[in-house]
Amino acid sequence: MSKTVLHSLLHKASFSLQTFCVICVNLVVATGLFYLAELVEEYTSTSARVIKYMTYVSYHVLLYAIDYEQVRVEAKHSSRTGV
Repeated sequence: MSKTVLHSLLHKASFSLQTFCVICVNLVVATGLFYLAELVEEYTSTSARVIKYMTYVSYHVLLYAIDYEQVRVEAKHSSRTGV
């Protein structure tokens, strides 16, 4: 078997396995989302509280990240100017 034929065969096998992995990951994500939808349908009041708290937490994390980035940029700027 020549080197190019082996290389082509390995390339096709790699592409096929990558496609298979993408399909499997999509199925796993779809299954997880379906399970979450069933939980939300079953426990609506608890789900509402969890979603509300998750929104608050993600909002504060986002604000912290923006503030941290601003402080880091200001510190970098002041170290360059020597102030």
